[in-house]
Amino acid sequence: MAAQTDAQVARLESDNRGVGISLTQLAFRRLKRDRLTLVAIGIFMTLALLSLFAPVISNQILHVDYTRTNVPNKFLGIWEREKNESNSGTLNQLHVLGTDDIGRDHLARLLYAGRISLGIGFMGAILSLTIGLAIGIITGYHGGIIDDIFNWVITTLDSIPQLFLLLIIAAVLQPGPTTLVLVFGFLGWTGTTRLIRGETFSLREREYIISARAVGASSWRVMFAHIAPNVISIAVITLAITIGNLILVESALSFLGLGVEPPTPTWGNMLTKAQSFFTSGIHLVIAPGVLITTTVLCLYIIGDGIRDAFDPTLKD
Repeated sequence: MAAQTDAQVARLESDNRGVGISLTQLAFRRLKRDRLTLVAIGIFMTLALLSLFAPVISNQILHVDYTRTNVPNKFLGIWEREKNESNSGTLNQLHVLGTDDIGRDHLARLLYAGRISLGIGFMGAILSLTIGLAIGIITGYHGGIIDDIFNWVITTLDSIPQLFLLLIIAAVLQPGPTTLVLVFGFLGWTGTTRLIRGETFSLREREYIISARAVGASSWRVMFAHIAPNVISIAVITLAITIGNLILVESALSFLGLGVEPPTPTWGNMLTKAQSFFTSGIHLVIAPGVLITTTVLCLYIIGDGIRDAFDPTLKD
């Protein structure tokens, strides 16, 4: 009898396993089972941490300075040591990924370039997301003349080819990391605004929003205390995809000579400059290209995985 009771309890617990958990808890449970997304998160976090600790890795582990030039040792291959004419008995400097056209350590420059490229992508995406989230909630909640004005602004900006607009601004302003972050942030919020605005239209008619207004909650409290938390999942997905897009845009601008100017390294301008030395050092082309491709692909996979995890229509 006791064994039968235990079996019934176990069956009831199994049947009710998904009852009483929030969408966020359900999303994390789905993510734990999504191996592809977890691998993408692991690869992206590894690249981000390597770039973040670039000074420590370069100075303490590799013992190189990413700005030091050594023309006699240019175009060294992978795992090749410097050529030293003196016979002092000391080991020559090892360059894990070789050197570039003026003898600078390629791995150290890739690590520092990652800080710039990922920083531009992340900060630009955060700025555009903040603007798009605020405007999307405000226009979706209030509607009317406010919605019409911002729709006109969004339509006007979207009617201009974005790359053409970026080329004009980059040609007028001094290219640099801060400039690109501001340009990307103030031009890239329109897509986020459209998504958040549409979701806000749906949320503002929900019972808990009507109840909050009925008890006297102000419009600002309703928008940013009740609606904003319910669009965070969309914001996170947009953030991941936008970071990847901005890294690609920075690379495109560098290819056209309007990105971050050397000697400040980014993956984009390193890849662009390396085209001239394809026959002399193919590793100079492959490494930044692989890093850009891997990072953007991981971010797209992460965004897609998070979207699936937070999709309430999918069965667990």
